[in-house]
Amino acid sequence: MKPWTYLSLKAVFQYMDVNKRLELNSHCPALRSAESSVPLNLQSLTLEKEKIVANDVCYKVESKSQRIKSILDGRKEVRVEILKIRNSSVIPGSLKISPINLDSGNLNLEKVLPFINRSSFPLRELRVNISKTPNLEKYLGCTQALILFETNLDQEKSDWIRNVLYNRKSPNIELENISLSSDDTIALIQNWRNNQKEVGTVLKIHHEYGDLPLSDVDELMDVLNGRFAYFNDSVLQNSMDRCCTSFPFNETSEVVLYSIIDEQNWKETTKLEVMPIGSTREETHFEIFIELFPFFIAFLLLITFLLLLFRSLIRLEINSHYPALRSAESSIPLNLQSLTLESRNIVANHVCYKVESKYQRIKSILDGRKEVRVDILKIRNSRVIPDSLKIRTRNLDSGNLNLERVVPFINRSSFPLRELRVNIAKTPNLKKYLGCTQKLILFETNHDGENGDLVRSILYDRNSSNIVLENISLSRDTQVTLIQNWINNQKEIGTVLTMQNRLRILPISFLYRDEFPNANELVEVLNGRISNFNDSVLQ
Repeated sequence: MKPWTYLSLKAVFQYMDVNKRLELNSHCPALRSAESSVPLNLQSLTLEKEKIVANDVCYKVESKSQRIKSILDGRKEVRVEILKIRNSSVIPGSLKISPINLDSGNLNLEKVLPFINRSSFPLRELRVNISKTPNLEKYLGCTQALILFETNLDQEKSDWIRNVLYNRKSPNIELENISLSSDDTIALIQNWRNNQKEVGTVLKIHHEYGDLPLSDVDELMDVLNGRFAYFNDSVLQNSMDRCCTSFPFNETSEVVLYSIIDEQNWKETTKLEVMPIGSTREETHFEIFIELFPFFIAFLLLITFLLLLFRSLIRLEINSHYPALRSAESSIPLNLQSLTLESRNIVANHVCYKVESKYQRIKSILDGRKEVRVDILKIRNSRVIPDSLKIRTRNLDSGNLNLERVVPFINRSSFPLRELRVNIAKTPNLKKYLGCTQKLILFETNHDGENGDLVRSILYDRNSSNIVLENISLSRDTQVTLIQNWINNQKEIGTVLTMQNRLRILPISFLYRDEFPNANELVEVLNGRISNFNDSVLQ
């Protein structure tokens, strides 16, 4: 096979991916001459002291010798859309870069311009640190848009900014984290009038905080005869706030102050722009209503929140301390997050109210109520509940009470409950209530054979819901029978038995036959296997 000619190599490099070219340049010195002779077209290029980032791919430049033999050395032409120069020592002295957008970082612009091809001017966008380039005015004709930022703002730097803003030749300007006073803004608009700035002239102010606070806008409106206005539909664009402030400019145009919100990061940019006259109009009564509507809704939400807070915390205090208000307060439904009823205490939303005597129980915070709604209800003693009260709940814990003594106090609309916790030893006829809940939590205080039969009868019941066993262990035979029962009843996907115990009931590891013999027997009897979850299932 004949070796490739120099022209053939150049033709190949011309159509090769840019980053692959740069890799060949750094690893194959024999190809460097041919590769470097082909113009390099990049989307982005960032030049730093110890690295060069081309199209988001980083190439380290750690020593002076490497900088001399860097990916830029020997090139005749580099074209780039976005050029960021943080250190110019990596640029060979003979190289001229042709950017569309230039960011000189914290360097003096005069140190950067010698490396820029003259054919690039005017740039589409130039970003400069005003603190590092005091004579920026002489370069205003080099760009269509100028972005200014600063690191050390003082009176002298503020004067430099004003000189650039008020210069007749100044392009469209964007200020990054630089605020303007109302006096500066007034002077700028008057300067635009004097210089007869054309439609499309714009000043952007981008800041983490508000750049033109409302107090300044009011002053601008007074001095410049401004008015609140709305954009016409023909002018309105995406991300533009329809509300704006308009200032008279001349017979054919107006100056408009408005804001744009970036929907990706929710950062706000303030814009001052010369627009054709008629771009804005007076706001209608309906638009005034729409503008105030969010504040009205926020006010209603605040009032609602305060009422809810008032209900859940202060209302009960008023009920217990002000008998004259008890009737009115009790007539309003009570919404609670949690309610625990004990013999001598009522705990509502973690606040304890003592009920020390029968007389107090009669006049407790629950007496006379038509409706109580609670997310988590725990009943340890039912005597504090007035007979006429029906409580609506989502989660019920009957404690050590027989569930049959608790159910009469529960509103029927609560069923099926999301969760029901019952002492199996106190509720022997629990099977009749299996349809009352989506999840059943069982615990016991007396461990005997009779309770074991009750647990098994519930586990094997066709109508049983998902069940949680608290500190209740199952024998191997019970576990085998349960799984066979599920097979016979064709239990659906999602059916689950949860066992919470300080000791493992179904150990994770099946390797310890002596410690967990039942687990291995289950595998043998039910034809099981040891396996791992797929990643799509693992939580």
